[in-house]
Formats: sequence, structure tokens, C-alpha cells
Amino acid sequence: MKKKLSFVQKEKILISLLIEKIGKKKFKGIKKNKNILKNGTIDSLDFADIYSFIEKEFKVKIPFLRVFGRNSNITITNLKKCLKL
Repeated sequence: MKKKLSFVQKEKILISLLIEKIGKKKFKGIKKNKNILKNGTIDSLDFADIYSFIEKEFKVKIPFLRVFGRNSNITITNLKKCLKL
């Protein structure tokens, strides 16, 4: 039986994925509440990969509007909210 991961463990996995997508240097320069999709840090395909990874890896269904809002506010903070579902 697979042991349930803690939030910190999930966060480390998410950060590793983001670093893989955008690079360590670029990741370190991201402000947690800045929209990483609208500012071009990631593109829509990167977001789709991240979104589906979170759903599959952590077996959650992300309520998109509740987490990201109508303006698709794709931030590091909001991505981390998905880990608490």
C-alpha cells in the first residue's frame, strides 16, 4: 500500500516539476503571486502538463474556477493550493 504524501513532500515534487519545465534560475525569480502563464514563464501546454500531473500523481480533481478563478490566475501559490485538495 502506498503511503500518503505530506504537503511538504507534494510541494517538493511540484517544485521539481516546475524547475524541470522552466529551469532553476527562472524558477528562483518567480514571485509567488504573479501569473506565470500571462507573464510568459510557462505556456498553455506547460500548464496543461502541470495540471494533469497534479491530478494524476496526487489523485485529486482540481476545481479550476475555485482555485484559479475566472481570470485563470496561474500562480505558484494557487498551484500549491491544489496540493491541499
